[in-house]
This record gives sequence, C-alpha cells and structure tokens, in this order.
Amino acid sequence: DEVEPFQLQVLCQHIESAVLGKQKVEGADLRVEKSDLGGEEGMQRVLKDFYNNQINQLGSFWVKTRVRRLFEDGLISDTNRRLSLEEEQIERKAKVPKRILSKLVDNRLLRAEPRVGSVYYEVSHDALIEPIRKAHRELKRKQYIIGGLILLPLLLLVVVPYVAITQYTAYQEASEIRARIN
Repeated sequence: DEVEPFQLQVLCQHIESAVLGKQKVEGADLRVEKSDLGGEEGMQRVLKDFYNNQINQLGSFWVKTRVRRLFEDGLISDTNRRLSLEEEQIERKAKVPKRILSKLVDNRLLRAEPRVGSVYYEVSHDALIEPIRKAHRELKRKQYIIGGLILLPLLLLVVVPYVAITQYTAYQEASEIRARIN
C-alpha cells in the first residue's frame, strides 16, 4: 500500500510527539520500531486523532458540533466520496463562518478551491474519510451511553414513585374490601 504525503506528515508529527513525550519521562534516546506504528489500523487511529484534535481546538461546543456535522453530513457522500460545498451555502446552512473554514484549511482538514466567483470547500484528503466516519461512530456511541446514563436515573425518578403509588393504592383497595367482608 502507498502512503500519501499528507498521511506521512501526520504520522511523522504523531511519532515526534510520542518520542518527545517518552524522552521527557525516560530521559534517553529512543528508537521508533515498526511495531510502534501499528500498521494500517494504527495509521487510521492517528488520522482519526488528528481530525479530533483539530476539531477540539475550535472553541465552543456549538462550533465543534456544527463543524463535525458539516464534515460528516455535508462533505462526505453516502458512498464515502468527498463532496464540494460552496462557501455561502456552508455559512447559511451549516452555520460555519468563514474564519472557521479558513482555520480548517490552515489545519489541513479542508481544501479551498476558488471556482465560478466563489470558494468551494471539500475534505482535504481521501485518507481522512474513514477516520472521520470512525470518529463520528465513536462520538455517537458515547452520546448513546451518556444519554442512557442520564435517562436511567430520570426514568427511576418517575417509575419508582409510580409503582409505589400503584402498590399503595392496590393495598388500600384490598384493605377496604377486606374490611367490608369482615
């Protein structure tokens, strides 16, 4: 398999960061072994982390959410192909301002292409499509778990009193029936 220059650059940045971190802890020269890279799966993880890190630097929760939605729903087709969107359309529909789009271009997540009197944006590299999809799936899974953790106590707050009231009412009715029989 061929490694694209973009992938190589991101991988080298990842390795440099890891080595610097280990050197601070261990204080010695380190060698990077082939096993440190993790093969194709490792490269996908590095690219996914790159995507997440770039998104996480954008500021508010709402900006991050809109940008993630732009990537996951607007810039990648159902058949995992890159789609181009016009700048005004992105600003109007996805609510992502030009300054954020420029930052995403600077951070190499987007590619800007002047066309027909406007600027069109697309995911910068095909190599990012699967990591973006995987990051989306992982985020959804976390949201379902968190949603369940929030919903369960709320459900218990409703169900437990309902069951207690129903049981108490049934006990009262049974007591009244016994009293009439006796």
